[in-house]
Amino acid sequence: MWQDYVKARIRDTYMYFGGGIIVTAATAAAVFRSPAMLNLVAKNSWLAIGATFAAIIGTNMITHSIPYSPGFGTKQLAWLTHAAVMGAVVAPLCFIGGPILMRAAWYTAGIVGGKLCLSSELASLL
Repeated sequence: MWQDYVKARIRDTYMYFGGGIIVTAATAAAVFRSPAMLNLVAKNSWLAIGATFAAIIGTNMITHSIPYSPGFGTKQLAWLTHAAVMGAVVAPLCFIGGPILMRAAWYTAGIVGGKLCLSSELASLL
């Protein structure tokens, strides 16, 4: 029903989404386990908040400004850097822990896993 390039584009989109979630979670866990890094991202000063916003917006703008080319290149490195910055920003959420954090993780896993578990008939609709 759908052309191969459409299926490939959807598959690649989900792979980037899943990869971004993995990199973000890994970075958040690493920052949470490092007292020096956690102290840096968990400060409540206006300078720390401004630097956080600047890092998120800056890495996002850099990622969007680089043209896409297949394979691993500059755009993918910028994307990984942005995902790592997002992980560092969400690391203080690990203090909340418990049910809220687990619910968010399971919802995310359900979205990604739901696509991967679709049968070929349903996948052709995407």
